[in-house]
Amino acid sequence: MLRCEAKEERRREVYGLNQLLKEKIAEEAQARAEAASLRRDLEHLRTKHNETQALLDTRSAELAEAQTFLTKVDGVPDSEVVQLVRNLNAKIFQTANSIVDEFESRERRAPADAVEEALRYLSVSGILPSGLLDTLRGFDRHRDSTLLQVSLQAALTSFVQRVGNIWDFEDEKHSEFLGHVYKQIKENEPQCVAGRWRTLARKQLRARWLTEERKYAAIRIITERVSRILIACGAPPEINRRFDADFSEIMELSLTFQAIAGEQVVSRDFYLVLAPPGSHFEDDRMAEEWTDSRRSSSHGQGSVVCTTAVGLVITDNHIDTGNTTQSKDRFLVKPSAVMTTLFDQLEASDHENSPAQVSDQSPAGGM
Repeated sequence: MLRCEAKEERRREVYGLNQLLKEKIAEEAQARAEAASLRRDLEHLRTKHNETQALLDTRSAELAEAQTFLTKVDGVPDSEVVQLVRNLNAKIFQTANSIVDEFESRERRAPADAVEEALRYLSVSGILPSGLLDTLRGFDRHRDSTLLQVSLQAALTSFVQRVGNIWDFEDEKHSEFLGHVYKQIKENEPQCVAGRWRTLARKQLRARWLTEERKYAAIRIITERVSRILIACGAPPEINRRFDADFSEIMELSLTFQAIAGEQVVSRDFYLVLAPPGSHFEDDRMAEEWTDSRRSSSHGQGSVVCTTAVGLVITDNHIDTGNTTQSKDRFLVKPSAVMTTLFDQLEASDHENSPAQVSDQSPAGGM
């Protein structure tokens, strides 16, 4: 009897242990399933974290790039650009004046056929405005050197204005196209965006076309233009060879302006400007530095013949109440305009000092 009871007790214990084992096995299976689920959740969270981090990195990089467009802090003040343009104009005047002095010291004249060829070249190339070229045809080197000085400054000034404003020195049509594109961007985008586009485009273009060979070629262009003007006035063609260093300095100053205005300034635009030939004098847009002080009443009269010193214009863009981009131009330096009255004064002065005029003014008893 006792054995039967003991045996039954052991059977119940074994059964209980088997049930407990099954429960533990089931709990372990559930724990494993939960662990696998947690691992999957963890992997999913890691994936999401990596994606979020990658997106954050992308957005941070985009924000950093956007900040370069949104900033309006320029490292070049207006005063520095103004001084650069004034130095450029001073160098043009000094160089032209030195060439005139050299011209006047020479006695040997260019052959008549060389003079005519030079005049034809100047006419076809458009280096000098037609009004100035017409006056130059009657030039008398023995009477007044003012016309030569004006012609040299006009040619140098025109060249400087082109170099300072150009986009692509290698391709004129491409340069005009880029200028048109930039105008469209300015009309439809904030200045911070348009200005940054300009700086990036100009920097890449400059790296492509500005080589020592092209700089040398540009100096040769200046030399050729000055030579033609001098020959047209009767000077031998080799007179200007010793001024290559001056031409090189003018070129470097022009390129410095081009780099500052094109690549270093975002919040505004700088342009070199000329007084339009044939236009009337505008006191708020031009300066007249060649007026005869004895005939001050002629100031501003006549029409513009040419420009002897470049002007500097700054353009500020702003958004009006209609969300339209508006531009405003301000003259920081006025271009120096030569008016037709200057040549009228020179002609009158020549007439007053001519031998015939002196004879007419002699006392009757002296005849």
